[in-house]
Amino acid sequence: MSPPTLPYARELKLSASVVVRFTPRSTGVEIIHQQGFVYILSDLFLICEKMSLNDRVAAGVVGPDMRLCYPPLSGKVLKVTEVPGQGA
Repeated sequence: MSPPTLPYARELKLSASVVVRFTPRSTGVEIIHQQGFVYILSDLFLICEKMSLNDRVAAGVVGPDMRLCYPPLSGKVLKVTEVPGQGA
């Protein structure tokens, strides 16, 4: 996640367990990631999913416990807005 050629320090801003639910316009078929996990880094937005035990075993003993669901989005395309009644 932090290649040696990166000219700045990438920072974790937020991580959270989530359920991701959306319907792509291209297929019209709803996709649900029940074990979703969102990472917001200083310059990237990542949507991951916790892997099942079977998937982890197939990946190897020291394999990953999460997989990246979609290509990373650049942080510059994100817009953060407060949802009334949901603030801290």
